[in-house]
Amino acid sequence: MLGMTELDLAISNLAYEIYDLLQRGEKLLIPRVANIDETIAELLCSDRSLARFGDGEFKYMFFGSSIGFQQYDANLAARLREVLASNDNRVMIGILDIFGYLPPGSVVWRSLAVRLRPHVNVCFHGEQQYYDAAVSRSLCLPGFFGKMKQLWADKDIVIIEGAMTRMGIGNDLFDNARSIRRILAPAENAFSVYPQILEEAMRLEKSRLVLIALGPTATVLAYDLGIAGYRALDLGHLDICYELFLRGKTEMMPIEGKYVNEVSYRSPVLCRDENYLWQILCTITTNGTVTPGQNSMSGLS
Repeated sequence: MLGMTELDLAISNLAYEIYDLLQRGEKLLIPRVANIDETIAELLCSDRSLARFGDGEFKYMFFGSSIGFQQYDANLAARLREVLASNDNRVMIGILDIFGYLPPGSVVWRSLAVRLRPHVNVCFHGEQQYYDAAVSRSLCLPGFFGKMKQLWADKDIVIIEGAMTRMGIGNDLFDNARSIRRILAPAENAFSVYPQILEEAMRLEKSRLVLIALGPTATVLAYDLGIAGYRALDLGHLDICYELFLRGKTEMMPIEGKYVNEVSYRSPVLCRDENYLWQILCTITTNGTVTPGQNSMSGLS
């Protein structure tokens, strides 16, 4: 035993410590997380909404960390904790699958899991089925985007997104939808005008599929709409990942004309795509002003 480091000792004794915990009947809660294929299958065979929690949402609500495009807001953190602790069958809760076994090299995820461990027993339900939050960010699964496109095939969709997100513009991601309308919110600090965003969303017909890309605000909005009778899917970076897929890339990179927060890229260029401009139902500014789009009544009924 001479010369063994603290880490060596911890590893050598780990199996005995785990056995001791189990013998004493102490519960080790590990959330049950469906893999990406199972998550997509549930999305395709049900009409449930989806609210996702990535590393940014976890750090935001438990560690008070701002995200690049969303300053810390105690009310938003509280709402995120509320959604995470919920157990309403109408809304699928997507989380990171980092609380059980992690393969070698998962240093970042293991470090986050250790920091989150004190919160697990408080916020998770042991019997609840969770889903993979990475379902909007996969590039490697065969046929992934083809399966995702089935979600809105021949459907009337409304995209609620940041003013520079521009989901589906310049690519064919939503070409199989029956119709597309958009509600634009501030590209940054969208939760500051959340009442206005929710009010405009609640004007929509419930027959419409709502797709949301709005950071942690999307997590809360998908939940609120889901329990109000809408089907709302928090799809985050799906459009950007599709752009990467089309380019044969696997790392985040600037995409011309789109806001890609993970590479600190901002697009000051106005989008003059006529189809895009026609799709806008309204734009909500940073001070909460709601400006109707040029076809503001189209798609609402």
